[in-house]
Amino acid sequence: MFYGSLVRRGLIAATAGAVIAGPLLGAATAWADTGTGSIAGLVWFDRNSDHRQDNGEPAFGASTVTVTDVADGTSTTITTDMIKGTYALDGLKPGVYEVSGAQAGYASTTAPAVCVTVPAGGRATADFGIRGGTIVGKAWVDSNGDGLRQPGEPPLAGVNFTAYEPNLRHNNAAASDASGNYAIQDLPAGSYQLSAGTPDPTYGLTRSGGDSAFDPLTQSVGSPVRVDTGRRINPIDAGFVEAHLDTAITALTVPDQLHVGDQVSIAVDAANLSDAAEILNGSVAFPTGITPVSATATGGLPAAVSGQYASFGSFNSFVAPHTTVHVTIVVKVTGALSNATITANATKFAGDINPANNTFTQQVSTIG
Repeated sequence: MFYGSLVRRGLIAATAGAVIAGPLLGAATAWADTGTGSIAGLVWFDRNSDHRQDNGEPAFGASTVTVTDVADGTSTTITTDMIKGTYALDGLKPGVYEVSGAQAGYASTTAPAVCVTVPAGGRATADFGIRGGTIVGKAWVDSNGDGLRQPGEPPLAGVNFTAYEPNLRHNNAAASDASGNYAIQDLPAGSYQLSAGTPDPTYGLTRSGGDSAFDPLTQSVGSPVRVDTGRRINPIDAGFVEAHLDTAITALTVPDQLHVGDQVSIAVDAANLSDAAEILNGSVAFPTGITPVSATATGGLPAAVSGQYASFGSFNSFVAPHTTVHVTIVVKVTGALSNATITANATKFAGDINPANNTFTQQVSTIG
């Protein structure tokens, strides 16, 4: 419980050198008011189930606590502080109250409900420890790219793992530490979409199906990960290979003869030349006199036209290593051209080892 804030507000007396250890269940503290009393406390994630809030165990903000007057059965539900996890209910008549701190989808490490006695002019406390589910695993460098974790292959720090539960709209994340270990904690029971990615362009996910559970094209585990109430699941690991990041435009093909009024197809080859799956997207810019009409791309990538531009791919469009995507753009020749330039670009990302091949240009002229 965050007693410091209560001391500052004058709700409990502070004694020099005193150490208050919690949680305290059902305790009553005198305060400078008469007649009515109050109930206050804390809800926190008791990750090690030792019934006390230890360093590193966060508060459970925006959780709910229900207080029921045993005498007449009336109940009040209050929401804990978003940051501190604390709650307080004032103006209570003296008597016995049941306080429930159980949270749907979570296990309780303390009693899920307790009865406390509120004295006239006093305060009772009830704190609740909660344990969520945990997804754990390890990130490592798959030095030989075979998808298997073998002795001597080093851990990889700084990989971001995210668990998302679409029905609960719950999202938690964690990064791998220096030993490659990660733990996504405090999860309510549910089925999670688990994804992995590193901000370091040096690495990309290795092949899945061996010791690495993540599909390099989707950056996620193929099937939802089921987390049961308060349980820790078996490790889900992610292997990474050196990417040697290199995306490129390898070809831009225009018909040999163009006439005003023609409707023709322009072909663009965009390639992921990397040793790992990478995002592949880009655009094609057309000069005045050529108007793009439509665009399509292979490999399931989206493609579209807008004004003088055609685009392909997105920032979620991962393409397998050493794979070429063929983009076809239908254009209308609307005006005379003399050595005009069509420019195709593959988006340059940090770490690209050959940025010179990201751009391809072609000069075009009309006949007649």
